[in-house]
Amino acid sequence: MILPPRATRTPQPTEILLEITRQTGLGLAISRHIAELLGGELSVESVRGGGSTFTLIVPAGDLKGVKIFQHPAEIIEDLGTHNYLQDSENLSGVRVLVAEDSVDNQELIGIMLSKAGAKVVFAENGRIAVDKAQSEFFDVILMDLNMPEMDGYEATRLLRSRG
Repeated sequence: MILPPRATRTPQPTEILLEITRQTGLGLAISRHIAELLGGELSVESVRGGGSTFTLIVPAGDLKGVKIFQHPAEIIEDLGTHNYLQDSENLSGVRVLVAEDSVDNQELIGIMLSKAGAKVVFAENGRIAVDKAQSEFFDVILMDLNMPEMDGYEATRLLRSRG
């Protein structure tokens, strides 16, 4: 079921406008409710056979001095030049298994954890994560819940059942 779009309006300068023009897999009703709880709105425009465009508008407050990124590559570049972890605990020697199918997320998570001193190993789906967790020792496993082949829920249940 596709909900009809709400009346479109021009976002104010202090709002963030996000358009998603691919299949999202999000529960539209839940997402719209969350947007409204944040004081914003979510609308959708659909063209049969042509896809859908989802627009999220959320008040962001004063953006003076806030760096705005247009592409994930800019965030990764910024992470490389700034130390956002100055006050963080040192993760030196901590082995982290990250089960994540998004290459962009892997890169961001890898940069942040490596800067804190962690040794990071990636698995692109739950099945690979289970195999790695059973063959190597990890202090922490970070599990994405929505992955191909085996999702994070099933992988976590399997790991817990095997001790």
